[in-house]
Amino acid sequence: MNDFPVDIVYTWVDGSDKNWLQKKNETLKKYSDFHKTDEVSGKTRFFNRDELKYSLRSVSKFAPWIRKIFIITDNQIPVWLNINNSKIIIVDHREIFKTKHLPCFNSNAIEANIHKIEELSDNFLSFNDDFFLGRTTSITDFYFNTGKPKLFTGKKLYRLNIKRLLTSKSIKTKNPHQYAILNARKKIYKKYGFIV
Repeated sequence: MNDFPVDIVYTWVDGSDKNWLQKKNETLKKYSDFHKTDEVSGKTRFFNRDELKYSLRSVSKFAPWIRKIFIITDNQIPVWLNINNSKIIIVDHREIFKTKHLPCFNSNAIEANIHKIEELSDNFLSFNDDFFLGRTTSITDFYFNTGKPKLFTGKKLYRLNIKRLLTSKSIKTKNPHQYAILNARKKIYKKYGFIV
């Protein structure tokens, strides 16, 4: 049996919250039209259908071995959430960002700060609010007995052209998400000197 704790971290927002919308719209006024596209900041990107409620239920039913559940949000709490549940901890953006970087509406930046959550286990699963477990799981579905994570990758069918992967030529579909991947790839290569 595995004797190490595993947590889950969710990123969540209620895009219909008036205070949050006002903050988002004021922030958007400061930036170029690129940030005002539907793909980056449109209503559907932040629309809340209470998926988090059903995702949490799926974790409760199919992953009772999870130690803690952290929900990262921007001064919001789902109205239906039982905040007295000791397993669930709300983490406000102020707890993981320096004040000068707030407000933040970029999911990549939020996810890059997950490690700053106090009491977060070294072993955790990162979920979006629309992730659902559909059957019983165990720690060994995600981690080896040593505590190292299991990574599931596709087969490498060709030799990687590193120089090309570090340029925008590697992006087939020009969109903000692909550019975020490119930027992450460059940072990893700069720090570690390789890309897998």
